[in-house]
Amino acid sequence: MLRLKTIEYVVTVAQCGSIHKAAEKLFVSQPAITSCIRSFEQESGCLLFHREHQHLTLTPAGTYFVQEGKKILQSVRHFENALMEFSQQENRQIHIGMSPFYSKIYFPGIYRAFHEICPQVNLNLHLLQGQEFSSLLLAEGINFCLTANSPQHSQIDCLPLMQEEIVLLYPKQFLEEFSCGQLSCSAQQDRIRLSQLKNASFLLHEESHGLYQLTMKLFEEEHFKPLKVFKTNGSEIIASMVANGLGVGLIPKTLAAALCAENPEIGYFSLGIFQSYNLLFLKTASLSFIQRQFIKTVKLIFAEQREKAW
Repeated sequence: MLRLKTIEYVVTVAQCGSIHKAAEKLFVSQPAITSCIRSFEQESGCLLFHREHQHLTLTPAGTYFVQEGKKILQSVRHFENALMEFSQQENRQIHIGMSPFYSKIYFPGIYRAFHEICPQVNLNLHLLQGQEFSSLLLAEGINFCLTANSPQHSQIDCLPLMQEEIVLLYPKQFLEEFSCGQLSCSAQQDRIRLSQLKNASFLLHEESHGLYQLTMKLFEEEHFKPLKVFKTNGSEIIASMVANGLGVGLIPKTLAAALCAENPEIGYFSLGIFQSYNLLFLKTASLSFIQRQFIKTVKLIFAEQREKAW
């Protein structure tokens, strides 16, 4: 019996060129896709793929299957979208919380991809920081938030999207003033140990920020006590302070790289630490079709970003 899942698997494998890439795109295991396709081939007697040295090419039957399968999947999508027209008006609104910086990077792609699937649904972006995410989720002021913060409440579910490297952002003048010749500025990717920064002033995140616990753990592991001159819940503010020569700070590499490209007076060192960037939503919420589609879209966008990074 032909299932919709089988059609989706075969079409995606054909588009991606491999079962490995199809599994990543669909967020399922490779064995699940392989088993599903082989079962259909055995039941139908139709070979869909030629398999040679882990390389897949479509057979004539497979080419026809993919051609017609795309039409079926498109019809199902139109059918699902038509059914959504019967939903209540409030179910056609999705409210998303993101930090100002990450919203610039990821929200345009999320918006574009989601509206290709659900063009009649409004996405409302809320620019937030720190504890605002959890508070608004619990108050149902937003449906989802994308943040480096971990959930602080048992009712909030967490879906990890990527591992973001955390780096030490510094003003170039810092190398001369504080390092006593111990640091190398030959490349922004150079590693550094906190023991080399005993004379530096640190710009730290507040306790409510997702980076705070990670930073404190790093200090504890290296038996290091920093000089704290400023605390905030925003990496962008720390970056601005660093750019003005007021100290050094730990921020996500994505932000550091963007800032260093614009400002030749700052650089960053790798510390070899990472934090998870997550999609948060209420566990108790009854997710609608459009909310499930939003989750699927976010997964896809971040999977594409990881692939570009590799």
